[in-house]
Amino acid sequence: MKTVIRDVILGDKDTIFQVNRDSLSGVSAFDDEYFATLMRECALFRGVVVGQAIEGYVCALSHQATYDGEEFAWFRDHLADGFLYIDQIAIRRRSRGQGLGRALYQDMETYARENGLSALACEVNYEPFNAASQAFHRQFGFAEVVRMPIRGLVVSLLTKPLMLRT
Repeated sequence: MKTVIRDVILGDKDTIFQVNRDSLSGVSAFDDEYFATLMRECALFRGVVVGQAIEGYVCALSHQATYDGEEFAWFRDHLADGFLYIDQIAIRRRSRGQGLGRALYQDMETYARENGLSALACEVNYEPFNAASQAFHRQFGFAEVVRMPIRGLVVSLLTKPLMLRT
């Protein structure tokens, strides 16, 4: 089936909420207010569509966003050049292992390069340890820059430097 990555629109809200609920072990739950914030603040809020169904999404903020998360603030304070912060990525259980997450990451990397951003940044659970996400990010070229205790757990803050095209 054909796979397309496209911007999330307000009409996708119910489907995005379904994907979010299906992925709660690895992402924070959406509510109406948080969804509205992401629609307003994200530089990139994209869904991956397989056939006619949204099977996953990614929401990412530029370094200039007014987002108040502690992890985002750390990156803003420590990455001198522009970056794209991956707030959430989620893939429906039924569609995992099909390369959809990799496709979303490649799309984000292309966006970041085209917009002169020097890095991708994200956090992944360290305690409790999220082995699958840690391995995925390592394979995609991310490295840990610091660990941060937050909301009763410890996260690894990861970055992937980007060589900007000239």
